[in-house]
Amino acid sequence: MASLVLTDSSQLTCDSQNLVAHLNLGIVLSRVGRLKDSKVVLRACSMLDGTGLKDPRNHDTARVACLFHLGRLTMEEGRLREAVEIFLEAVGKMPHYYQPQSLFNMLGEACSRLGEDKEAENWFRASLATRPDHVPTHLTYGKLLARNITRVIEAENWYIKAQSIAPQDVSVYRHYGQFLLDQSRYSEAASKFERAVSLSTPEYEDVVRAATSLRLAGNHREAERYYKMAVNIRPWESSGLSNLGALYHLMGRLPDAEDCYKRALKLSPADTVTRENLRRLKNIINLHEEQRRIVGS
Repeated sequence: MASLVLTDSSQLTCDSQNLVAHLNLGIVLSRVGRLKDSKVVLRACSMLDGTGLKDPRNHDTARVACLFHLGRLTMEEGRLREAVEIFLEAVGKMPHYYQPQSLFNMLGEACSRLGEDKEAENWFRASLATRPDHVPTHLTYGKLLARNITRVIEAENWYIKAQSIAPQDVSVYRHYGQFLLDQSRYSEAASKFERAVSLSTPEYEDVVRAATSLRLAGNHREAERYYKMAVNIRPWESSGLSNLGALYHLMGRLPDAEDCYKRALKLSPADTVTRENLRRLKNIINLHEEQRRIVGS
C-alpha cells in the first residue's frame, strides 16, 4: 500500500507507485490548508513511472489528474502563467482515453485571466467539443464572452444553455445572476440570486448579491429581508450591518440606520465609509430636530 513519508524537514516524498493514493493525499492536504505539502506530493507523483504496472490506464489517468490539481492550486495562488504551463504539461501527458473537458476548461480560464481571450476561447470550444453538456465550461465561456460588448447576447445564450442542462445547479444561477447584474438588469439578476439562495444552504455572497440587486431594482422591502439574512449568516461581518444601515438610510428609517452603523463600527472601528455615512446621518437627524424646534416655537 502506498504511504507518505513526512521527514523532519517537512518534505514529502512518495515511496511507492500507488499513484491514486498519493493523488487523494495531495487533494486532502490542499483542503486542510497545507498547500505547499500538497503541491510537493502532486508534483512528485505526476512524475512516477507506470512501466510494468498491472493497471497502467489508472496510473496514467492519475498522473494527469495530479497535474490538473497542481495547476489548479497554482492558479488559485495567482501564478497564472505557471498554471498554464502545468496544464499544458498535463495535455501533453494525457492518454487517448482521458476525459479532458475539465482540463481544457481550466486552461481556458487561466488564459482568460491572463487576457489571452483568443487562446481561452479555443480551449473553451475544445472542452465543449469533448463534452457539450459540461456546465462549468458554459459558465466560464459565457463570462469570457460577456467582456466583449459585441458578444453579450452570445454570452447570455451560454448561461441559458447551462440553466437548461442543470436547472438545480446553484453555480448556474450565481454566474447568470452576476452577468445580469453587470448588465444593470437588476430585477432579473435578483431572481437568479434568489433562486441560488433557495436551492441550497444560503451562501453569504449569494444573499448579499440578491439584496443588492433588489435594492438597485427599487424593491427595498425584499432587499431588507436579504440583508437581514446576510447579517444572520455572518454576524461578525461588519459589511452586512453597514449594507443594512445604508438601506435604512435610503428608506428614511434613520434610527434603524443609526443603530446598524454603530453596530458595524463596533465590529470594524476603522471602517471610514461607514463612519462617514454615520456622520451624514447624524447631520440629517440634527437638521430634522432643528426644524422641529423651529416649528414648535
